[in-house]
Amino acid sequence: MKFYVPLLEKQGMRFNGTPRYIGAHVEFDDFNLITLGERVVVSDHSHFLTHDYSITTAEIARGVIPKNDIALVRGIEVGNNVFIGKKSIIMPNTKIGNNIIIGAGAVVRGRIPDD
Repeated sequence: MKFYVPLLEKQGMRFNGTPRYIGAHVEFDDFNLITLGERVVVSDHSHFLTHDYSITTAEIARGVIPKNDIALVRGIEVGNNVFIGKKSIIMPNTKIGNNIIIGAGAVVRGRIPDD
């Protein structure tokens, strides 16, 4: 973490403390929209997605053809003392509180309160 955190900060990611571990194969699609807290663990092959184009798909299914893709682009905040299990997907507009365990393979969207 000693070298990886400064590299991520250079890319625009924000930190409210020092993470315990971030896997080498974690994917962040927009560093500028992601904040990680103190003592966070992010296991390998997890994805942080700050965009969602499903609105375009839904509109087309309704018979409405948009001129351009409609994107929902929102940030992700992870609190302190959080464990994110392997191959988890954290969706846009998600706020994970403090003292949370996200199980391996979970898809998380929305607000998860502390504890």
